[in-house]
Amino acid sequence: MPNITTVSDLQGKTEAASIAYGTTTSSQGSVADEQDFLYNATTSQTFKLNTLMVANTHSADAVVNLSFFDGTNAYTFANSIVIPTGASLDALSGPIYVNNGERIIVGLETSGATIHVVASYENLTTTS
Repeated sequence: MPNITTVSDLQGKTEAASIAYGTTTSSQGSVADEQDFLYNATTSQTFKLNTLMVANTHSADAVVNLSFFDGTNAYTFANSIVIPTGASLDALSGPIYVNNGERIIVGLETSGATIHVVASYENLTTTS
């Protein structure tokens, strides 16, 4: 885990994706309809996730799950959250730090649904 008191480079970034039910993009979960976010941190990087927005772009309610994967286990921090048609969810009340081998997983339970996910984060690169 990097020592964030020795940050040599700080970059603000935004990552977005559309997740459609029936696609498999996660390497960690057993649910077939999920996507990994913030998973490419090197040993000298930490991602500070500040915002995680999930929008329902489907014509019916969408049910989503959000998890933190620590390299061994996935820990759900939002379970079976119903997002009404045309609504969005601000999924974080505070920042989450993601280090090498860790990731955020967004899962979709609703058959036929599509959601958009936007993650805003800081990429902190350290010197040690």
